[in-house]
Amino acid sequence: MNNKLIIRKSQKTILTVNIKEAKSSALGELDIMIDSVRGIPFTEVVAGNYHEKFSNEIESITWHGYYKIDNRNKVKIPTVHFKYDRAGKVTTPKDIKHIGTINANEPFAFPLCSLYIPVDDQWLNSVQVSNYPANRKDLQYHFKDVSNLENKRLDIFITPKGVSATKVMDGILGSLYTFADVPIFNTVDGRLIPLKEIQNKPEFDQKSTIEIISLGNGHDIIIRTVGDQQSMFSELEGKYSLLIHDPNDALNRIANRFFVKFDEESGETQEIGIIKDTLEVPREN
Repeated sequence: MNNKLIIRKSQKTILTVNIKEAKSSALGELDIMIDSVRGIPFTEVVAGNYHEKFSNEIESITWHGYYKIDNRNKVKIPTVHFKYDRAGKVTTPKDIKHIGTINANEPFAFPLCSLYIPVDDQWLNSVQVSNYPANRKDLQYHFKDVSNLENKRLDIFITPKGVSATKVMDGILGSLYTFADVPIFNTVDGRLIPLKEIQNKPEFDQKSTIEIISLGNGHDIIIRTVGDQQSMFSELEGKYSLLIHDPNDALNRIANRFFVKFDEESGETQEIGIIKDTLEVPREN
C-alpha cells in the first residue's frame, strides 16, 4: 500500500510526500517522492551540509532509499534526484548517490527532510483549496495542517517497518528528537545544538513539538514543528524552502554518543554506554 503525506496551509497543499514500498530491494524499504506546490518551485533546496543547493528551480525530489540488483547483476545504490517539474520529465544532472536506507536493522526514526514555511501567504494566492478523494485500498492520505501565526519548520522522520515511533520517542533516543536542532543530522560529528525553544525557555514542553502519524503499513512518520532557529540553514527561514537531510551514516550521527543513567534515589551512576548499542526497539505485532 502506498501512503501520501499532505502538508496544508490555509487549506492549500504546500507539500506532498509520496511513500512507497521499494520493489526488488536488496536493502532498504522505501522509495519516496517529495513534491512542492504544483507549478511553484521551492525558493531554496539544500541537500545535506550544502552538498547541493538550488534556487527557484526544483519542484520535485525523488529519494530512492534502497539497493537494487538489476538483471545484469549490477548493484544500483540509493540516489536522490532533483527535478525541475513534478512530472519528473526533466532531472538536474546533480543527483546524489548515498548509502542511507530505512531498514529494520537500524531501529530509529530516519531524518528525511525539513520544510520551511513562511508566515506570509501571498505566494499561495494563485493556489486553489485542496480536495482529495477518499482513501483507497492501495493509497492512504495523511494530513498535517499548519497555522498562519509565524514562520514554521516541519522536520519529517520515518521509522522502519515494524518500529513504533511512540516507542522510539519513549526510548533513550526520544530526547534527541525533541532537543537537538538539525545540525545533528547534517554534520560529520552529529553536532548537538539545542532548539531555540529550549534555549529561550528551559521549562518548554519538548514533546509539544511532536506529532506521530501511523501509515498503516508498519511505518510511522514523526513530524516536529518548530519556529525559526537562527542557526545552521537560517537563510532558508521565512522562505518556502526544503532541506534534504544528509542520509549518510544517519544512525551514527544521532546515536553514536555516550549516555549516563543515574539512580533517582541515590543519585549514583547506574549505567554508562553508547546509545547506539542499546537500541532494541521492539517490533509491533
